[in-house]
Amino acid sequence: MRTPIIALALSLIAGTAQATEFFMISRHVDGVFYASHRMYTERARGLYQIELCGRKYWSRPRTIAWMRWEVEHGRKVTLEFNQGSGWRRACLNPQEQVSLKDIGIEEDYVLVMRLDDGEIEYNQRFQALKKAFNKYSNSGEQASTYHAK
Repeated sequence: MRTPIIALALSLIAGTAQATEFFMISRHVDGVFYASHRMYTERARGLYQIELCGRKYWSRPRTIAWMRWEVEHGRKVTLEFNQGSGWRRACLNPQEQVSLKDIGIEEDYVLVMRLDDGEIEYNQRFQALKKAFNKYSNSGEQASTYHAK
């Protein structure tokens, strides 16, 4: 009877380890917490796939912009997780491993931080259309009309 109970307990512990939530944590120079953004391990609408320290995550564009903002304002950003025994680092210096350009966003990071997710998606669609139409060129000559034929 003890073996199934121990096996169940171990599977619950293993399940908890799989359900770890990751956060970008910003800390002051002295290590005191300042702010955080959640990172995701599964795909969802509005999230972009990135790779940090050899592992894939899903992030909002605003989080990537925010990392740069935090570092430029003298704070240290790390990817961390907590399974009930305190915060543990999963990746150091994530801001050096990913940028907005890596996920196809050309806008300035300050602008991206101010936009909501819907506005970012709208801007991305507009940029994709703009790039598609930029492939077509005009010789500059006036095209003949139906009446000129």
